[in-house]
Amino acid sequence: EDSYQLVNTADFTGKKVKVEKQYLDILPSLNATYSLSDQTNIRFSASQTVTRPELRELSNFGFFDYISKRILQGNPDLKRSQNTNIDVKYEIFPGSGQVLSISGYYKYFKNPIEQVVSSGSVKNITFQNANSATTYGMELEARKNLGLMGENSFYKNLTAYVNTSVIFSTVNLNSLVSEITSRALQGQSPYLINAGLLFNEPKSNLSFNILYNRIGERISEVGYQGYPDIYEKGRNMLD
Repeated sequence: EDSYQLVNTADFTGKKVKVEKQYLDILPSLNATYSLSDQTNIRFSASQTVTRPELRELSNFGFFDYISKRILQGNPDLKRSQNTNIDVKYEIFPGSGQVLSISGYYKYFKNPIEQVVSSGSVKNITFQNANSATTYGMELEARKNLGLMGENSFYKNLTAYVNTSVIFSTVNLNSLVSEITSRALQGQSPYLINAGLLFNEPKSNLSFNILYNRIGERISEVGYQGYPDIYEKGRNMLD
């Protein structure tokens, strides 16, 4: 994949800053499925991907963040992140539209992009590349039709589903100025929970969906020596 990014921006004095990023990446991927039976599969996937900095992350320009009441400024020196992804999944299909699966995954990031607090008297927000990071964990997913609860058509049209993940992440900080050598990846929660109830009436095309989401406490902005990381507290959300 050949990619090219061009950003024409400026510094605070008005001097023009031209940012050009061009990369040629070989991005192989492999997906394999082995059927143990008509209802069970083992899946394996591996891929190489990239994450490119966005306009605001690259532009040497200040954007006002109305939530934190601070300036968010890009970093023209950002590199794209190179990612290696490996996933293994075991899945069972008990019936039509139903599934039970468990999976494990591992991801390696070279030069991951993180949101950080800039040092100085004014604590603005900017972006930087960490050396490397790894994440690994497990995910459990289940989807079940609730028709077994009764003969009423209401139950037959009702489906419950849930998926939950446990994630362990580590950022390598060996060459960065810091009091610590590793921490969790910025923006990565240690666990995620999604659950829901879906009602779908095929004759009237009427459907209702109740969604629940829970994220664990995660680093919102990375600090520096003498200024601690800023965390986003875990929260529940119902839609």
